[in-house]
Amino acid sequence: MTISMMLEQNWWKTFIKLSMAIICLFSLMACQSVTATLGSDELSYELRDDWNYAVKVVPAALMEKIAQNDVPSDWSGDPRRFAAIAILQKGQKTPLYLIEPSLLRLDGCPQRGCSAELLAQRSPFCGEIACLYFAYLEENGRFSKVFEEYIPKYLPPNYPFFRVSKQLNHGLPCLEFAFLPDRIDPEAVQVNTFCCNGWKYVGDRQYFEPFPEN
Repeated sequence: MTISMMLEQNWWKTFIKLSMAIICLFSLMACQSVTATLGSDELSYELRDDWNYAVKVVPAALMEKIAQNDVPSDWSGDPRRFAAIAILQKGQKTPLYLIEPSLLRLDGCPQRGCSAELLAQRSPFCGEIACLYFAYLEENGRFSKVFEEYIPKYLPPNYPFFRVSKQLNHGLPCLEFAFLPDRIDPEAVQVNTFCCNGWKYVGDRQYFEPFPEN
């Protein structure tokens, strides 16, 4: 092999290595750009307060699944009267059905108020501090539970409790829930953000907002 051939071969090796390095660099920059765009602090959120009875929002097959799998066997209430929201943001393939398994949001209490026994009957998934929320997603005709969290239930009056991101992360919007971390002497409202990791929702971050003035 002549010297000129060796130099030519080495030049091509150098060119290929340099090209690969440039491609990797741009790929890394693209990934970082996507991460920054989809980071929870970069998302914009909108308030959702369009709760309705689950029977009017949730498909019949999912309603049956909830009644069979998510309701205590000794509970005598009607899960069709749970509160629910169907979430379908731009670019989202199928709706996300968020369920608040309580009768209190829509049915409320009688004028005389709710006794402890009636509260327990109307909100079987609520404890003293927090209430359970869960969400299902339909995939290939089957419903999978992708979100299940206890959310503290104390809030300032008329405060935006639930928000949904306009952008998607792993094909689904992020969810935000607001509550009072200290309802006795509140100084701030805590907001918990949950985002999809590809197969279920996980806690993404927590931050605080100033307590609203009266």
